[in-house]
Amino acid sequence: IRSVMTGRAAIGEHWRETRVAAWSLFKVQVVISLIAFAFWGPLLGFAVRRFVDLVDAGVTDLGSLARGFIPFAVVGGAIGFVLLVVQALIRNFVAPIMLRFGCPARAAWTRFRIAANGSTGSIMLFFVIRAALALGVGVAAGIFMICTCCIGALPVLQQTIMAPWLFFERAYGLYVIESLGPEMTMLEVIPDYAAPLPHQP
Repeated sequence: IRSVMTGRAAIGEHWRETRVAAWSLFKVQVVISLIAFAFWGPLLGFAVRRFVDLVDAGVTDLGSLARGFIPFAVVGGAIGFVLLVVQALIRNFVAPIMLRFGCPARAAWTRFRIAANGSTGSIMLFFVIRAALALGVGVAAGIFMICTCCIGALPVLQQTIMAPWLFFERAYGLYVIESLGPEMTMLEVIPDYAAPLPHQP
C-alpha cells in the first residue's frame, strides 16, 4: 500500500515505516479469527451431532442427509458473508487509512465511517466493479498458466507478470478513498515527479 501511495519501491523503508500499522492490523485479524471460531466452532459441532443422529436413525439417503444440513449451511454462509464483507472493508479502506494517517484500527474505522456516510451505494459499486475485474484477470491468468504448462504460476514469474494489475488494484482502491472527501487524501506528492515540465519555446 505504501509503495503505491508514495510511488517508491523502497522495500526496506516500507517495512520499517509500516511496522506499527501492521502490528495493529495483525491484532485486528486475530480478533476476527477468534470471533469466526466462536461462531463456526459450535456450528460445526452441531452439524456433526446432526449427522450422527441422522445415521443413528437409519437415514442413509444422500438427499435426506443433505437436507438435514441446509440450516447449518445457511447460517454458516451468512456468517461467512459477513466476515467477507468485514475483511473486504479492512483490506480496501481501513488498512490504507491506518497506514496513511498513522492511526489504530478503531480510529481508522471511525474515520472511514464518517467519510463514507452517504456513499454506501458508491462503495457497493466499487466492490462490484472490483469483483468483475478480479474475475476477468483470474480467467486470463488461468488461461496463461495452462498455455505455459503451469510455468506462469511460478511465484516470482507470476508476481512479475501480474505487477501492473497488482499496482492498479491497489491504486484503484486508494483513489476511491480519496473520492470520499478532501480530508481523505491518500497519495503523497513526490517533488521529483510533481515538478512542472520545463518551458518549451
